[in-house]
Amino acid sequence: MKWDARCIISCRCKTNDYLSMSASNRDFHVAIATAGGNPYFKQGYARMLDEGRRLLHMHFDYLSSSPEEALLTSEHADMIEAIRIKDTEKADQLAHAHTR
Repeated sequence: MKWDARCIISCRCKTNDYLSMSASNRDFHVAIATAGGNPYFKQGYARMLDEGRRLLHMHFDYLSSSPEEALLTSEHADMIEAIRIKDTEKADQLAHAHTR
């Protein structure tokens, strides 16, 4: 089933549904890890994301109340597009920038 990650996250941002946002964020990143084909990386990364979800709601709350930061950016959509057009260099650059 095809889904629009940006639309899903956007809808959840508007309602400040941080638990659903966190779950969608995890699913997005695990889907990319799964596509990478390394089950060991995927399993470890999924575990790390699951642990991080315990605190992610505080980060979302900060972003939503900060005048300098944005809760929703184009980072995920940009990564999806780079992957879709098979631009591995761009996808790698975006992934590294996303983690900083």
